Amino acid sequence: ADARPVGAVFNDELRLVGWRPVPLLSPESEAGWITPQQSYIIELFWEVLQPTKTRYEFTLTYEVDGQRVAGYDRFIGGTSYPPMPTYMWQVGDIYSEIVGFRPPTDAPLLRSGRVFVDMYTTEGDLRDPSRPIFEVSITEPQGAADISLTTLAVYPNAVPEELPPVETALDITFTAPNGDSIALYGYTLLDEAAAGETLMLEMVWIAQTEVALNYNMFIHVMNEDDELVTQFDGPPIADILTSNWRPEYPLVGQIAVPRPQQAGTYRLYAGLYDAPAASFRLDAGTPDNRVLLAEVVIE
Repeated sequence: ADARPVGAVFNDELRLVGWRPVPLLSPESEAGWITPQQSYIIELFWEVLQPTKTRYEFTLTYEVDGQRVAGYDRFIGGTSYPPMPTYMWQVGDIYSEIVGFRPPTDAPLLRSGRVFVDMYTTEGDLRDPSRPIFEVSITEPQGAADISLTTLAVYPNAVPEELPPVETALDITFTAPNGDSIALYGYTLLDEAAAGETLMLEMVWIAQTEVALNYNMFIHVMNEDDELVTQFDGPPIADILTSNWRPEYPLVGQIAVPRPQQAGTYRLYAGLYDAPAASFRLDAGTPDNRVLLAEVVIE
């Protein structure tokens, strides 16, 4: 009942029904982050749509910036005892398999990566690393190269004892309806404001809870008539989705905001909203759920 649905079909005869974290074996599997050498363990649920003579094999891969960081490769049914490959399965039954991986000590840090499943078959002895490998087509969803399950980021073992320095401290909390809570500790204006260029902000964020969803940030640049002149919309930190933020770990993001073309005095407001639907803003304790960051003079 708590499985996350997938519904991907391989070769018109094998379906990945869904998956779920296994917190009893790996508490980290319920979060969107992990530290090096910690086990990330999940349970996969499969079924055959028709009798098959194929021994399907798969890879569970953690990939960052297109590079494999960690993974698990085995024939499906290989972790059960006794092993039960797919050619022994019965139509109508659901088969589960607990699998996982551990990021190495040199895994890229503070970057969101993908956890995905891909399928293949081989011929010959499973112990032979040179046996031929054959791709398996994904028939649902059409055109998919692999099946993404979730995202994950690797963090240093320890949380920094000191917060990064900021020019302007704010300590503002944004809260989502599901309880996700994110604090904007403060920001630094990195350069002087000149018309027609880019305004650079360095912002320090701290997740106060595990964050279940991904959120984008907006920065509105308003003129003296309270009219929107320019704006920024995008992730608060380019390399780490909010669902991969570690609670109490300060994260620094640099944001480029288009400057107004005309000289004058402008106010910068910021807020968070759900991505990509943009159906609600996180509660910031203000009537329009945006907070005043600064007033800047464009010369």
